[in-house]
Amino acid sequence: TKAVQWWKVGKVTLNPGSQIRNGISNMVMLQLSGVPMHMVLPRIVQAIKSIQSGGKHWQVAKKYGVTEATFSAQELAEIKKDAIKMQMESMGQIRMKRFGLAAMLMAHPIVEKAGKAYQFMEQVGKTAKIIDVMEREGKADWEAALEAQKWMFDYSLVPNAIRYARNAPIGSPFATWLWKSSPRLLEIAALHPQRLI
Repeated sequence: TKAVQWWKVGKVTLNPGSQIRNGISNMVMLQLSGVPMHMVLPRIVQAIKSIQSGGKHWQVAKKYGVTEATFSAQELAEIKKDAIKMQMESMGQIRMKRFGLAAMLMAHPIVEKAGKAYQFMEQVGKTAKIIDVMEREGKADWEAALEAQKWMFDYSLVPNAIRYARNAPIGSPFATWLWKSSPRLLEIAALHPQRLI
């Protein structure tokens, strides 16, 4: 599982193309979810401002746990800097080099910043959906949070088979996205085909 998570860090978090695709796909999913096309960018800007200022929509996102159900939070490995330092202190120099702990410690700031950037884009997308549902549709905060999880995906709620497939060395590392997006795309095709156009 850890090996697959680290592979995902390299293929997703540390990949500039994946970072850009993440932002674009979030905007596409916002539009497909019902946010009018001309409102997608303004909602993104509002979401960024809400996150930066700790605004009410960001508080709703945190209150209902949408920040903990992102791809980054559920599927990527984290480098625990303190754990690495403790392990380095308890090991000799030769063993430390053998296990690559020094390299991990040096890579920590890069991986941490890339991971935060990826997660930030996911949080922006979910907060943008919350803003749209609350402000344009006039729904309650809990309804907005559910809509954000539905359309921007709750990576924590998956069947065990999907959880296994995304973590297995021989499996489908991005199974969750397929599992979550397929019903949404079918729903849009059946109920709102104009959004696909």
